[in-house]
Parts: sequence; C-alpha cells; structure tokens
Amino acid sequence: MYQLAAVIAEAGLLRDRVDHGTVAVLRHGLAMAPVSEALFAELAGTSAGGPFAEQLNPRFGQALAEWSVAGPVAFVRADFFGGDGHQSAIVWRDGAPAWGPVFDDEFDGPREQWPINAALAQLGVQPSGRTYSWDPDRTVDLFDEVGLGLERDVDDWLAYARAGRTPAYYET
Repeated sequence: MYQLAAVIAEAGLLRDRVDHGTVAVLRHGLAMAPVSEALFAELAGTSAGGPFAEQLNPRFGQALAEWSVAGPVAFVRADFFGGDGHQSAIVWRDGAPAWGPVFDDEFDGPREQWPINAALAQLGVQPSGRTYSWDPDRTVDLFDEVGLGLERDVDDWLAYARAGRTPAYYET
C-alpha cells in the first residue's frame, strides 16, 4: 500500500509556514509537509472531508494559494494498493492555481505526465538522466528523483520528518 497527501515546496518556504505540522526534507531543495488529519483541519478550518476527499476543500486550497505568494506550492495525493490506485496534484503560484488539478487512475500516458511527476516539473525539478539499478533501461522519474518513494504513507513520512532524516541523493 502507498498512501500520500502532502504539500511540497521549497524547503524554506514550508519551514516558514508550517507551524503545527512536520516538514520532511526531500531532494532538489524541496521539502514536504505530510498532510495529517490535524494539519488538514488547521488549514481547512474543519476536519470534514480530510486530505483524501475527492474534492479539494476550498479553505485548504486558499491557504496553499496564500503560501504560494512566496513561491510555488504543490498539493499531491496518491493512493495505491496492489498496483491499483490514483494520483492527483495541483500547483499554485503567485496566490492562484497555476496548474491542475489533475487526476489519473489509468496511467496509460508517459510517466512524466503522471500528476505527481508533472507537478514536480512545475516546481522546477529536472530529470537527472540516471537509471534505476534494477532496470537500467528506465530513467528515474521525478517522483523517485526527489525521494517520494522512501516512505509508504503519511504516518511513515511524519516519523521520517520527526527523526530529522534526509534522503541520500542516490537512493533509488
């Protein structure tokens, strides 16, 4: 199982804005705030719906839009079990939605167009050109490039951040 709901942005931007949440360091100067039920309720003003609701809570989106005045901010979600699932992502810039929201549960297009990879590209992440050690014919996608495959769910990411862990650059 893989389940993630997270705000991703430049590390300094998140540290300046997340008062009661936890910030996990990623690669490429980015960080993520795993969106727990508590952080969602704080930003949305309610716990109704939660971070995995089909529709993005407008107050939650407005809070992230306000954060994006200082730099681009993405909200990403992924929910997979046994190979089936979905991803969604949206990016704000300068106080307004700049890309998305995009939802995909088919994954029949190129990996770089999958919602989370595309959102990371919107944040300025560039592919390294490295390949996976277990599949030298496949280039590392942006999801793995920044380290989003290191943990499997929001609780694991919260523990990762609280422990002060940082991803080694070449963990794939």
